[in-house]
Amino acid sequence: MMTLWPPNKLLIKRLSSVNSTNETAINLLKNKEYFNWIIADQQIDGRGRRGNIWSSPMGGLYTTTVICDAKLDYSHVSQLSILSAVVAAKTIEDIIGKNKIQLKWPNDVFLDEKKLCGILLESVFIEDKFYLIVGFGINVRYTHDKNEAFFSYLQEVQKNVTVEECFNKLIINFNKMINIWNYGESFTYFKDYWLMLTRDHGRVIKAKKKNISSSKGKTKKNTVKEIKFRPSTDVGDYKIKLKKIKSFILDGDKTKISVRFRGREILNSDLGLELLNKLKDELVDIAQVDQEASLEGRQLLMVLSPLKKNN
Repeated sequence: MMTLWPPNKLLIKRLSSVNSTNETAINLLKNKEYFNWIIADQQIDGRGRRGNIWSSPMGGLYTTTVICDAKLDYSHVSQLSILSAVVAAKTIEDIIGKNKIQLKWPNDVFLDEKKLCGILLESVFIEDKFYLIVGFGINVRYTHDKNEAFFSYLQEVQKNVTVEECFNKLIINFNKMINIWNYGESFTYFKDYWLMLTRDHGRVIKAKKKNISSSKGKTKKNTVKEIKFRPSTDVGDYKIKLKKIKSFILDGDKTKISVRFRGREILNSDLGLELLNKLKDELVDIAQVDQEASLEGRQLLMVLSPLKKNN
């Protein structure tokens, strides 16, 4: 069974206003300030997946929890993303009843075709410890600037609902569900629950390709190079990109390496981690790791730089 972290305590930090609860959580961890949950009255710079802005005025639940467990690694992140969506769904169902909400891939909650809840998972390594940051944003009560066009609110269904009530139910459900999950042994339960509520049945999920313009004829700048992979990169493409990374490193350039996941590929994010670890091993003689592999939105990122020579 998974245990609370820090063990045997439930530490909650309450704040009035923050840039984002996830960002605050990471900064507190770096400063060795430990907690289970952060809750803020509002977020000034709330964000969602892919860097999207999450409107965070007074009246919403903005909270982040941290999971630190020696048995957890990147291979669990995709399952915990689905688990977090189920936790949010169950919390909302406890307040407004069943059969009223839908889930959108991978972990948004909708009510009456409008967004009610967003979840953002981020992972970091701090002093060789793996931390999973899970941020929830739930529209509980609306203010005078209620955005009827894009968002829904729990208050619309349950008139007397409070942020505190929603927060308490979220904590209870999260602790209960993560112990049921038990490091993936019961993941089928969460997958089936998600599929029961999803509105994405039969939907083809497409990803837009970014246009990458060349910089011919321009003076070389001290910028970070970037190489992008897919989790299913074939051997030939892998070798070509490995050669490019080597040339960047040998030219003295830092290189950001990303593995981008589309649709349900995020359920197999461990394949991306294996790919990055393989690259790291193959470049160990010429490169050092500036940023260990971390999951940001729908991509794994790792940053390498030229190996520093000892005098």
